[in-house]
Amino acid sequence: MAHMEKPMFSIVIPALNEETFLPLLLTSLSEQTDKDFEVIVVDGQSEDKTIAVAKKFTETLPHLTVVTSPVRCLPDQRNYGASLAHGEWFIFSDADNIFLPYAIAQMKRYITTHKKEKPKLIASWCQADSELVSDSLIALFSNMVTEGSLSVKHQFTPGPLTIVKRSVFETIGGYTNGLRWGEDMDFGDKMQKAGVRLSIIREVLYVWSMRRLRSEGKIKFAQQAVRAALHMLLTNKALTKGYEMGGQLYKKKKTVNVSVMKRLTVDIKKLLEEVFE
Repeated sequence: MAHMEKPMFSIVIPALNEETFLPLLLTSLSEQTDKDFEVIVVDGQSEDKTIAVAKKFTETLPHLTVVTSPVRCLPDQRNYGASLAHGEWFIFSDADNIFLPYAIAQMKRYITTHKKEKPKLIASWCQADSELVSDSLIALFSNMVTEGSLSVKHQFTPGPLTIVKRSVFETIGGYTNGLRWGEDMDFGDKMQKAGVRLSIIREVLYVWSMRRLRSEGKIKFAQQAVRAALHMLLTNKALTKGYEMGGQLYKKKKTVNVSVMKRLTVDIKKLLEEVFE
């Protein structure tokens, strides 16, 4: 595995039993217009072919590292990946995201053109992984929640994709190890207490997988999200129970997720080819 000496970005991807979805994310990363990044997949001791499918991308992603975490826990895996990273900026991505082809380029553009504001913690807008109106509305609501958090006491860092400057991440001690839910709220709260303000790239940079919403049901998911938000507001602490990670949770049910996400990446690639011909 080859490493760049100092890439601008280190993309850290915690994974567990993600042999189906992880290749979609890694394919989207291999098609980025800006290659100034390394990729670190941190496996949580998967029982499927996650590690094997990840290693197949060593040619298309020459700066790829695949490691196994000693602990199967989302924040622990993120911290472990960060400890191996070389980049000035960390991008923490869920394993079932898909990056739009210009995502890394736009992240770099935002950081370099906002030097006066000195961004240190960044989020971006997302779009749904299907063409259903209900899913699009949920993605829109998620973007609005991120925007709205800027005006309240507790800023919110979206769990699926968070961009943070390495020096600040190390100063606050990274994510809180051992949390089984609410690590994003806890992380945002730690950043706020350290005086770090959230910046938002007001552009869709990734496709957000809604497989959990489909599996659990939108009402149950919404209830859990509201409960977590209220718990944070009332206790000033993140709700840290109730989440289980891993692709194994979705293998019993058929979803349209994979086919739609594949079609989205194909459509986007064709559009870019037409634009730049």
